[in-house]
Amino acid sequence: MTLVALFAAATKLAGALITLTVAANAFSFSRYRNKNLLPFRSPIDESSDTLAVFDLSEGENGFFFGLATAPAHVEDRLDDAWLQFAEEKADYVEPKAPKQPVDALMGSAAGDGGSQTAGASPRHTGKQVKKGKKPLKIAMEAMIRGFEKYIEVEGQEEEQEEEEVEHHHNVTAWHNVSHPEERLRFWSDPDTELKLANDTGISVFRMGVDWSRIMPKEPVNGLKESVNYAAIERYKWIIKRVRSYGMKVMLTLFHHSLPPWAGEYGGWKLEKTVDYFMEFTRLIVFQ
Repeated sequence: MTLVALFAAATKLAGALITLTVAANAFSFSRYRNKNLLPFRSPIDESSDTLAVFDLSEGENGFFFGLATAPAHVEDRLDDAWLQFAEEKADYVEPKAPKQPVDALMGSAAGDGGSQTAGASPRHTGKQVKKGKKPLKIAMEAMIRGFEKYIEVEGQEEEQEEEEVEHHHNVTAWHNVSHPEERLRFWSDPDTELKLANDTGISVFRMGVDWSRIMPKEPVNGLKESVNYAAIERYKWIIKRVRSYGMKVMLTLFHHSLPPWAGEYGGWKLEKTVDYFMEFTRLIVFQ
């Protein structure tokens, strides 16, 4: 009976501790919510039958069409968190698919993107290959997927295997693009993208200012030692280039690209990240 009574007392104590812990967490979150998560008053009257009206007329209040980019998508020479993630080696290695001749790949690519079967090449059907064919017949599908290539020379096909490379990276572009870290080279050559955007007839071009490019290291000792002012001047020049094409600029200050130094200490979970971002915002606005 003593053990039973002891077990019952321990169970009651454990239940009381759990209840107290849950109550303390609820109280703590309630205080945090009241202090930091202020209620947001929506500008949209959801009780109205018409939630929004788009004015298609031209002018300041008119509806517009635009194109959007983000630094992590288009900028070269940017050592951000996305690039570091892409360069990391993944734990899982996808098993290699059996190699196929290019003719089969070309046939399947004409179907539903490569899932359909296709006829084998003459090399695999026993038919003689005619002379005079152009060398290095390579399908784009084969180039992307890294399959075998075949060269036809004087009626004979010489098999040319690409170097076997095991793909361990997190992003596929590191397997099938020669210089993926250059992205679209918008930082060094913005005019290529701006010309394409302008040709679509849009009136607004949305671009971003990358936080990690402006602040490559944590501003623990103030902005003077951590800010890359040359990058700010470069962004100013790019904005002028956008306007030179007759487009307005919609500037994004954060597009899901946290500086690596902020990610190392916990990112948005720490209040100092908010303070750093406010300093970054004020810097860009006043510049």
